[in-house]
Amino acid sequence: MAVPLRQLSTAELLSSTVSLYVEHAGLFVGIAALASLGNLAMSLFIPQAASLVPRSSGGCLSAIAMLLLPLLGAVVGLAVAALTQGATLAAIAEMMLGGRATVAGSFARTRNRIVELMVVMFVLGIGTAIGFVLLIVPGVILLLMWAVALPAAVFEGMLFSEAASRSSELTSGHRGRIALLVVAGSVVYLLVSFIAHMVVLAVWGADPVPQGIPDALTARHVASAVSNYLVGSVVGPLATIGTSLLYFDLRVRKEEYTVERLAADWTSDLDTASS
Repeated sequence: MAVPLRQLSTAELLSSTVSLYVEHAGLFVGIAALASLGNLAMSLFIPQAASLVPRSSGGCLSAIAMLLLPLLGAVVGLAVAALTQGATLAAIAEMMLGGRATVAGSFARTRNRIVELMVVMFVLGIGTAIGFVLLIVPGVILLLMWAVALPAAVFEGMLFSEAASRSSELTSGHRGRIALLVVAGSVVYLLVSFIAHMVVLAVWGADPVPQGIPDALTARHVASAVSNYLVGSVVGPLATIGTSLLYFDLRVRKEEYTVERLAADWTSDLDTASS
């Protein structure tokens, strides 16, 4: 299908997201699966590494390990998220311009901006998390305000403060509709995750842990890590596709955005990244 650059109703946003995903499932799942190998490796490595820390070190080495290993996992996870979402957004832009998006080409368009995107995602995540701690409502408001901050960062070359302001401007007047999209996406992801978790428990949940073997090496742990990896790789792209289409829908509504302007922006972004 041709990726639409026009105003879309809520129903059209949902159907276009699913249609685009189904038609290019190999591309989107390939991007997510390759990038998420880092998360899979960390989910298997960190518990194993923690189990190998000597208990006779007086607690100092153990405390350092317990601090550094989760931090390493968080950094890798953030890098994976930035690479995955940035490459997926790049692929969608190529499709909108009538080009042929590839996994390698999408990664190439993103690799020089991974650190920038990591900063944007980190600050957005911290801000939203703080909002949720403050009686939840501020977190929901920020989540909806910043719904298209990452596409703004990717497509318009913005850093955090600019991307956050841009997203707030674009989403103004449309946050009720965005809330419906967020709920729909969350329900799908949670449902698939729940089913995968139940399968893991049904098959491996009753297995005893062999004496002397760290939990990281048990079939149950490996199956759980692989299950999370597969769910993220298969279902995760839907949210990024939907966010991208929402971003372009809002720009068309508020700015009469066109394919010609996208081509100019995308070419300018490529020249900047290459310099």
